[in-house]
Amino acid sequence: MTTTAASNTNEPPSLFYSLPNDLVLNVLARVPRRLRSLVNSSELRKTRSLLGKDDSFYVCFGDIDSPFRTYQWFILNQNTTTDQYRLVSIPFPSLPYPCFSTFMVGSEIYFVRGYYNPNFSFHKSKWILDSRSGKMRQGPCTLVARRFAAVGLLDKNIYSFGKYKKEDEEIQVEVFDQKTQTWVVAPNPDVEVPTIRMSVVRPSLGREIYATYNNGYIIVYDSRGGKCETIDSPAGAFYGENVCMIENVLYTYKSRFGLMWFDSKYKEWRVVNGLKLSDGYVSKVAMAEYYGMLALLWERWGEKMNKEIWCSMISLDKSGVEITGKVEWIDHVLSIPSSNTIMHCLRRMD
Repeated sequence: MTTTAASNTNEPPSLFYSLPNDLVLNVLARVPRRLRSLVNSSELRKTRSLLGKDDSFYVCFGDIDSPFRTYQWFILNQNTTTDQYRLVSIPFPSLPYPCFSTFMVGSEIYFVRGYYNPNFSFHKSKWILDSRSGKMRQGPCTLVARRFAAVGLLDKNIYSFGKYKKEDEEIQVEVFDQKTQTWVVAPNPDVEVPTIRMSVVRPSLGREIYATYNNGYIIVYDSRGGKCETIDSPAGAFYGENVCMIENVLYTYKSRFGLMWFDSKYKEWRVVNGLKLSDGYVSKVAMAEYYGMLALLWERWGEKMNKEIWCSMISLDKSGVEITGKVEWIDHVLSIPSSNTIMHCLRRMD
């Protein structure tokens, strides 16, 4: 053992480190998303931007007092000099109707209709926005209209969950093949998919899709045959934006416990150690992976009954049956009217 250790220390340094700095940055900027936390820096983020590698992080706020649910979209912007983050308003085309579910595939944002307001009917149509050109187009219609559709991406195919009426029980899940641009029936779940509000956790894991329901559990759907398992909530309901997957680990935030992760081996939720995020009451929470870290956004009341949006960047370290979190950055990133709330949180994943 001693001989091996000694030989390792005498090995010459990798030729990679002798390359010009600009070339090193250009190479590392192409590292896939799952390994990006190992090579994270403001210089790399700037280089990725110059290469056209868009790592946009979109947040949508909706006015809950408006009968038509008006929306405002923002992008999480980082100052590469100060490493400070802010939510910056961006122009966004209006949609022909309110949408319940959104998700992102490359540079395209998909909008899926599904709405609880009785003034709106349920349609099968989807709308697709090219975030680079700003152009909107209508996508192929689904096989059935869904009241609260949950959509997710798995192996370049788009899955849509949910139903609108009893007759839809045979088509509770359908899949959209991006190559053929057609919707087909997917293996039916071996449990009944409720008609209540639900969302799909992103990204998916292996051949499984995680669909959250606001009655307090997650359905794990195996796309190969429709077999399902359930994961109970540690406390209270799940909402789509407060659950995410990072490096094959499922995370959620609960006001009672804080940030939690699901131990798939022992089938139980555990608290992420070492975190203290807010002294005040945390209401609506949204989260997503960001360069291997967990980006956590939450609302809290500010001055004059406005809401403050806070953001924290959390690095996560797994050791045995424990995960420890470290707050790398935290600050107030936006103020919004009291009637507004977080609706969507989208992360582009090149």
